[in-house]
Amino acid sequence: PSGTPQEVTIVDTTSTKITVQWREVPCIEQNGDIIGYTVRYSTSGSNITLRNYFDTVATLVDLSPFTNYSIGVTAVNVNGTGPFSTPVYLRTDRDKPPVDSTPIIIGAVLSVIA
Repeated sequence: PSGTPQEVTIVDTTSTKITVQWREVPCIEQNGDIIGYTVRYSTSGSNITLRNYFDTVATLVDLSPFTNYSIGVTAVNVNGTGPFSTPVYLRTDRDKPPVDSTPIIIGAVLSVIA
């Protein structure tokens, strides 16, 4: 393809997961049937990770909490891989603190039976 996937957007995030979606490469720029997509994501100073998908939505998992990510998408056809989209930048959510299940006694009533 000579064009990039369009309207790359983040549709959901948690502390360890990002869901990203996009629209297909415009028909005139596909130069053959699109057979899949590659999502590229990285943090500043980290290695780039590539994942392949067959749909126009992808969920990236096992990410680091409260970390900045750069995400780009490219289309693949039988002739090869096209250019990557303009990157989308975002930060995963903070981890939620663990819920403490230890009971807390706020006040106590003492009664004496005579």
